[in-house]
Amino acid sequence: MTSASLGNVAVVGAGDVVSSTLARRLDTSVLDAAATLPAVLDGIVVVTGADAAPTSLQSSGSGEWQRLAREPLWQTICIFQHAWMSMQNHGGRIVLVVPTIGMAGSPQLVPLTTMVEGARALAKSAARQWAGSGVIVNIVGVPLTLLAPQLADKAQHLTAPAIADHSTLLDDIATTIAHLLRRDIGHLIGQTIVVDGGSVMVP
Repeated sequence: MTSASLGNVAVVGAGDVVSSTLARRLDTSVLDAAATLPAVLDGIVVVTGADAAPTSLQSSGSGEWQRLAREPLWQTICIFQHAWMSMQNHGGRIVLVVPTIGMAGSPQLVPLTTMVEGARALAKSAARQWAGSGVIVNIVGVPLTLLAPQLADKAQHLTAPAIADHSTLLDDIATTIAHLLRRDIGHLIGQTIVVDGGSVMVP
C-alpha cells in the first residue's frame, strides 16, 4: 500500500529518528507538537517521549513535572481532539508511538513513564469512544533508544531483545504503523503493539 492510498497523513514528533523515518515513508514532513495541524486529516501519527530527561521521583520539582509530564500529555490530548474534529465525519486512523520504558518503568524517568502511561490510557479511551464513528486508535511501543538515545543507560534493566540484529528495526516500525493507518483494517482497536525485537513483551 502506497502513502498516497492512506490519504492525508500527518506525523507529529520531534527530531528523533522514528519521526523522520515515518515522514519519509509516508511522504510527509514532521510537525512539532505545537504546530498548526492540517484541517483535513485521514490519519495522524503522534510520536512521544523524545524530549525526556532523567529525573528521579524524590528529586523532581513542580517545574520538571510540568515540562516533562503535564505539558507533553496536554499536547497529546490537544492533538487527539484536533484529529477527532477532523475525522469524525469521514473516519480516520490515529497511531500513538511511545517508548516501551513507559510500560516497564525506570527509577530515573518517572515523569516520562507517567506521561507515557497517561497517553496510553488516553489512546485506549479514545479508541473505545471513537471506533463507532470510524476513527480507529492504536499504539505502537518502540525502544527508548530510538526516541531519546541520550537516555540509553536508563533502559539497561530491560530484557535484551530476542533478535540482536537491529538493522531492519526502523523499517519494521514504519511498516507496522503504515499497516495501522490502513482503512481496510477495522477491527484492530485500542491495542499496544510493541516493535522492539522481543525485549518488552506485553500480554
